[in-house]
Amino acid sequence: MSMSRNRGSGSGPFLMEMVIAAGFFMLCVAMCLSAFVQADRLSKNGRDLNRAVLAAESLVEEVKAGNTENFGKSVPDDNFQKIFEKWKTGDPDANAMYQSIESSEDIHTYQVVWDKEWNCYPDTVELEKNGKKLAYAGEIMTGMKDQMKEIAVVIFDYGTSTDHGSEIFHIFTEQYVKP
Repeated sequence: MSMSRNRGSGSGPFLMEMVIAAGFFMLCVAMCLSAFVQADRLSKNGRDLNRAVLAAESLVEEVKAGNTENFGKSVPDDNFQKIFEKWKTGDPDANAMYQSIESSEDIHTYQVVWDKEWNCYPDTVELEKNGKKLAYAGEIMTGMKDQMKEIAVVIFDYGTSTDHGSEIFHIFTEQYVKP
């Protein structure tokens, strides 16, 4: 009687090689996808920073020109003051500047809010009247000391993203006021 050996099809090593190749391909896809997500986040952060810088500079110029009637006087919500205080106490330069303003005369505080397209509104009531949602919030504080108007502006990401309440940009400046 002859002995027959049942040989496999030889596809075992080929299948193992294909599984390894597919795994390597999936790892490469995951890394590429991660790079695109990171690039999108950096692009959004850069876009927000550019818009916040322009918005802060515009607010400073309006304060210097005395055009503060379009600014709001109320905070966007109950959390805003907590977020603002946490930022202020966490940044030694900001804390020093705000203490300087708070110790001056004729102190004024204003708030403004923006939708996701960076359209400016004096408060959340006006924002919601236009069917928009709060995306960014800013605070402007001014005070007079020795013929110098001190101006501080800070802008926060205030949307529903994971960056809710994080500072995007702040600026401190002064303006000489003739006696």
